[in-house]
Amino acid sequence: MQNKQSIGEQFYEISKQYLQEANYEVVSSEPDKRAITGVVDHAKYSLEVKIIFLPHRLKTERPEVFCSESWIKKEMDWHYLPSNGSLCWIHPLEWHHAHNQSYHKSVSEVLSEGIPWMFNCIKYILDRHWFGHKYEYDKWDPLWNQWSHGQKGTDEICYEIHQDKQRNWKYLTECK
Repeated sequence: MQNKQSIGEQFYEISKQYLQEANYEVVSSEPDKRAITGVVDHAKYSLEVKIIFLPHRLKTERPEVFCSESWIKKEMDWHYLPSNGSLCWIHPLEWHHAHNQSYHKSVSEVLSEGIPWMFNCIKYILDRHWFGHKYEYDKWDPLWNQWSHGQKGTDEICYEIHQDKQRNWKYLTECK
């Protein structure tokens, strides 16, 4: 029996496993986009996040994640994008390659693999922000894993993609 829920609704249903008080809506200013808001509950903090995504582009475009908590460091060094106020929880090429590496990958596979990965990454970023706030860090600790910003980060991930012989990366046009 085929799932009659839309991709956005399926995304929401899986996301509810990771969020408390979750809500789902169409973004009124951009009707192709969907938004999920909810509370990430952690032993050290509890805060609201908003996830905005394009259901028909989940294989190629990562969802955007927003958090307006006062202790979120609003600096690029802390993986906060001042251009739109989102958190950079994963490099866009990493998401694209992971989910578009196989043109036969189903949307349900993208959802079942991508959503848990997304929430793990969101918690990773939020944990670092919380730690930085609590212990008054001015800069992202260089011991914390990350891709660099800008072209350097793109070069780093492209290098890793080219080195990875286990995966069959299909989309490498930005990595030449």
